[in-house]
Amino acid sequence: MKNDFMRLGLRLAPLLCLFAGQVSIPPTILRSALIVAKFIGLFQIARYMTHDGLRIICYHGIAVAEEYKYRSRLFIRKELFRRRIEYLRRKRYPILPLGEAVEALALDRLPPCATVVTMDDGWEGVYSVALPIIKELAIPVTLYVPTYYIQHPMPVFSVTLAYLFWRTKARRVELPGGLGTYALDSQAEQAEALAQELGASLPAADRLKFLREMAEALGVSFEDIETQRLFRALDEQQLRQLADAGVDIQLHSHRHEWPLDDREKVESEIVENSAFLERVVSHPLEHFCYPSGAYAQPDVGCCLPPS
Repeated sequence: MKNDFMRLGLRLAPLLCLFAGQVSIPPTILRSALIVAKFIGLFQIARYMTHDGLRIICYHGIAVAEEYKYRSRLFIRKELFRRRIEYLRRKRYPILPLGEAVEALALDRLPPCATVVTMDDGWEGVYSVALPIIKELAIPVTLYVPTYYIQHPMPVFSVTLAYLFWRTKARRVELPGGLGTYALDSQAEQAEALAQELGASLPAADRLKFLREMAEALGVSFEDIETQRLFRALDEQQLRQLADAGVDIQLHSHRHEWPLDDREKVESEIVENSAFLERVVSHPLEHFCYPSGAYAQPDVGCCLPPS
């Protein structure tokens, strides 16, 4: 009977991939669909059909506390991270360093089911939580690191501010800076957007002050955020220790900003990012991850990193 399901799965696989690429699917429905897909053999079919390609798995933050309850797609629990890497090992997916994989891809010499593990944004949990697992399981990892919050140690503004609005139980908020008073049952998105816009325009020290004021206005303990070191980027010493442990540190812009209509701005992002990282790591900085995946083609005003 399972063989009949697998034959059905082979016919359905292309349609399901097309559908999933076009539709935003709620996580609970997606998980159920994946369980069914695994049962009818789609996982085996997908592995066979893509065995000669390169898989690149991208993680972001490893949760240092319970951030995964706030943004599960941004912060993953360490237990889940470990299980996924152990699965790759158990199923014999060769995990390659990024540079080696790219070279093998160009020469058409990839081993079957070749896989690369990357992490974006340089969250502190990569050092404090993930590094022991990376060492224990001996996996090569490429870490794309923006550098603004390493130079200016504080919780990452945009993510922390959104967390304050997610965490609050207040019904109304009077925004600092004279931005007005808002009913959070109907105007939360408007209030957060105004606060995000103001905060983005502030220098680092004023951003931190504004976050504290927002936490007080929303009735959320900022001390808890600081004590648990939520939403923190790596510091320079941690970054050096990651590099010394063999983690491949690479470029990800300075402020995690990439305006496609401003080439001068994006070139500045690369220059500042590389200037900082060159002081920390000794290996070449030759790979770049576009912030938020934003890019464009040369014939439509591309803002590519300078070669």
